[in-house]
Amino acid sequence: MSLDAEIESASRRRGHGVIDGDAGARQASIIPLGLARTARRRGLRAWLAGALGYGRVQLCLGLVFSVAATAAAHWAHSLVRDVSPFDEASLVTLLGASVTMVLGFLALRQIRSFPGVNSAAYVVWVFTGAYAAFLTTLVFGRIEYSRYQLLVCSALTVAWFLLIHYAVVRNRPMRLAVVPSPGVETLPQMKYVAWMPLREPRLIHIADGVVADLREDHPPQWRAFLTRCALQGLPIFDVKQVTESLTGRVNIERLSENTLAYRVHTAVYRKFKRVIDTAAALALSPVILLVLGIAGAAVKLTSPGPVLFCQMRMGHRGRRFKILKLRTMVHGGGPGERFTGEDDPRVTTVGRFLRKYRIDELPQAWNIVRGEMSWIGPRPEAVELAQAYEQAAPFYSYRHIVRPGISGWAQVNQGNVAGADDARIKLQYDFFYLKNLSPWLDLVIVVKTIQTVLTGFGAR
Repeated sequence: MSLDAEIESASRRRGHGVIDGDAGARQASIIPLGLARTARRRGLRAWLAGALGYGRVQLCLGLVFSVAATAAAHWAHSLVRDVSPFDEASLVTLLGASVTMVLGFLALRQIRSFPGVNSAAYVVWVFTGAYAAFLTTLVFGRIEYSRYQLLVCSALTVAWFLLIHYAVVRNRPMRLAVVPSPGVETLPQMKYVAWMPLREPRLIHIADGVVADLREDHPPQWRAFLTRCALQGLPIFDVKQVTESLTGRVNIERLSENTLAYRVHTAVYRKFKRVIDTAAALALSPVILLVLGIAGAAVKLTSPGPVLFCQMRMGHRGRRFKILKLRTMVHGGGPGERFTGEDDPRVTTVGRFLRKYRIDELPQAWNIVRGEMSWIGPRPEAVELAQAYEQAAPFYSYRHIVRPGISGWAQVNQGNVAGADDARIKLQYDFFYLKNLSPWLDLVIVVKTIQTVLTGFGAR
């Protein structure tokens, strides 16, 4: 049986504990008696911190803190007023708030599986959006509910998970034990990950998981160690998987055809996404037209030339299309450099503002309606550049599996490209998006896009 098969088979059994914990037990037995009380207090704090690290504990305590506390306050108030506490509006509100919290919690866990998602803003975005969706359902369904209880539950839910974020998630780095092999030398250094290199096949310190190069043929003692870890419930990560998850990039030099081939089966989500794209473009069209009218007038009054800029780009399934943008450069200034540099003299004063807040991309809503683009996806490349990449980068054509987007994983993490090296990194981000295409990743990009627009990150 191969190493991967052994680990997959062993991982079906879940457990807890530390491998070879006898050393830790021996150390605990020689604590001086004068420090016993302090040790117990520290042990209690460590136990509480460890308990709060479990998702089920966070969710159960959150339900008690928000929903149960709100229900108790309502029932106590009802008893004082001598009215029945079990009115239909309260029951609907409290039950719906409980379901909303669970769904929001599950969504937050999915979103946090992507790199760079460790901000308190995601807690606020996810739970505020979940309760807003619940409120919308109540309003459009004309279901009677308690506004006061819904407001209190939503506020307490956000407050609870913000507390968990600052107390547990933010201050506790992920501890990963590393099995020695040549492949682990490329592991990135991250402030929220503590690497624990192993010299022998046993764990002395508690770890959140074990990292190994599963493509290597490890010695029997290390194979047995990995199997024991899996039996104890410790996740086993491949070094390639960990590197991609931490950096949000795929090494295109080691990309294989099988890596992306199975992603073709996301066709159902892509069709659903097409419907959402069109509906959002049509719903936002009044606001987009208003902003474009003001921005277009500013472009026309401050520099000679057309308001819109058109260019042929490579799109979905390799089809060429004309992309629309507000003109942000001097008209007739020549082709200049392929990439826009910092403080590029070709960019006009108004154009710099439009680029900073991505207003120049709004005409592409028409490309979305025409089915040529999506709100979220890899940015479409110029035809000449795409042809050059196809010659230089293997499997580059897989990039055209999805519709190009106004915003993408590369844009929210890297910003605009300013050179050939940046373009290569951009491709690594793009292939990470293709490999991990899902509604959750798109939701992360939407949140990051809003933050990017508000801050002007990466504009040139």
